[in-house]
Amino acid sequence: MLTRRMIWILAWFGAVVASVGIGLIPGDYTGESFCGVWGCFPPVQALASLHLLWLFVLVPPAVALARRRPGTVARRVGAAVLVFGLLAVACVVTTGLTQWGQSPTDPRYAAHAVRRVGYSLATRTDVPAIQLGLTGLFVVFAARRRPGRNEGNSDAAVAAGALDASGADSSITAPRTLPSTEA
Repeated sequence: MLTRRMIWILAWFGAVVASVGIGLIPGDYTGESFCGVWGCFPPVQALASLHLLWLFVLVPPAVALARRRPGTVARRVGAAVLVFGLLAVACVVTTGLTQWGQSPTDPRYAAHAVRRVGYSLATRTDVPAIQLGLTGLFVVFAARRRPGRNEGNSDAAVAAGALDASGADSSITAPRTLPSTEA
């Protein structure tokens, strides 16, 4: 009998195989509109295949992190992955513009600089910059609803004696009354 975990693993494996299969679709769908002074794109099937593959590799650990770790831990890790993804995007963009050989401030090429940035991000499939940023953003937002490590009344706090069975903090005592000085 298949368990829920086995079904998810089989579905994930099928999605990975399907994403790789997209690269095997015959035909050239790029045409001449994908070429210009910024460069020429490889086949669209190959780009879509590799970008989807990166998503299918990164999403399962992100979902597990957002579901199984306390909110503060997941938010911190998600923020770190988001920052790493943004740094990767910045590095890919900077490298793409410097290797282009054209000055993006030159008026003849300034209009094409944005296309060159898109070209660099789309064709650098060995660096999952955009996928890392999206994964980090997903984890940060998904973890916002989860309580943190010390947030909420946990069974461990009741067992440790910090909270009584009703959930009230047992370390708080009633205020003392001072003796009256009136005689």
